[in-house]
Amino acid sequence: MMSRSFILMGFVLSLTLAPCLYAGELSNTQKIASDALRVNEIRSRVAAENMANAKSPGYHPKNIQLRAEKKKFGKGPETVAVKSIRKDSKRVVMSYEPEHPQADANGYVALPEVNPMIELMNMQESRHSSERFLKIHEATTDTKHKLIGMMAR
Repeated sequence: MMSRSFILMGFVLSLTLAPCLYAGELSNTQKIASDALRVNEIRSRVAAENMANAKSPGYHPKNIQLRAEKKKFGKGPETVAVKSIRKDSKRVVMSYEPEHPQADANGYVALPEVNPMIELMNMQESRHSSERFLKIHEATTDTKHKLIGMMAR
């Protein structure tokens, strides 16, 4: 039969370790939120570049490819990262502008095929997603601070 002090010590240990494990999960949540914020910043920047260069001959619209990324050491959550930012040279529209300095012999200029509505929606979606992940990050930080405060008592 186990002594009461051993049971009590196990109970105290479980109470002190549980918040630490919980804090580790909170750190994972913060990492995922931070990575998502980073990806959304890049998404917004690429959409803004595409919109800014919508009428620039020779510009190729950019596309972002994402990938799931695992933690390098030990166990950890999968998170999201930018795999690559690629120029799409196939998205070109020939526009008839004979006075344009870059027009070909027939008077056509190769302009990037950028749909401003799609790029605007990408920027808006990225902003909303960033707001959500920022709230998650803030709530996680607040919870960690409360947890530390409870452990300090």
